[in-house]
Amino acid sequence: MTFPEQEVIKLIICYGTVKIDEHRSFTQYVLEQIEDIPFQTPLYAKMLDIIKSELNKGNITNENFFLTHQDEEIKNETINLVSEPYEVSVNWAKHGIDVPEEKDILPNIAYITILHLKWKNVQKKSDEIKKAIQKTINERELEQLQRVHMELKEIEMKIALELGNTVAK
Repeated sequence: MTFPEQEVIKLIICYGTVKIDEHRSFTQYVLEQIEDIPFQTPLYAKMLDIIKSELNKGNITNENFFLTHQDEEIKNETINLVSEPYEVSVNWAKHGIDVPEEKDILPNIAYITILHLKWKNVQKKSDEIKKAIQKTINERELEQLQRVHMELKEIEMKIALELGNTVAK
């Protein structure tokens, strides 16, 4: 589940201080949306814990916070996350083609990234339930697991539809 986790951390690092409304920063908004989703990648889980801890102290983290962090792994990953591998050619503008910057479409990017993270999380839970179904011999427990599996599959399909995915595994 690395990519959605990586993208969530990147967005928080790059845009965490942006105000969503009078009372919330981008960091607060994202954390509200993903509060029940455990991160599977240890590095991103650690970075998310740091973000939450700092927010609880009243601090909103940014690029500089992580670029000067004492943990080398976090520093290096921050460099990878904030470095732009591509540059938009000036020729696009010459031809009247407007290429929006990430910050200009931040609400849309955040929504899709969070939805993708939720979709991956539901898929993971669904796979775990499927494995539990195969091992279960108790009839009552089997029925309950099948019901949960069906509910997760419905949620997965709704999210996939929202994301524009044509096939949900």
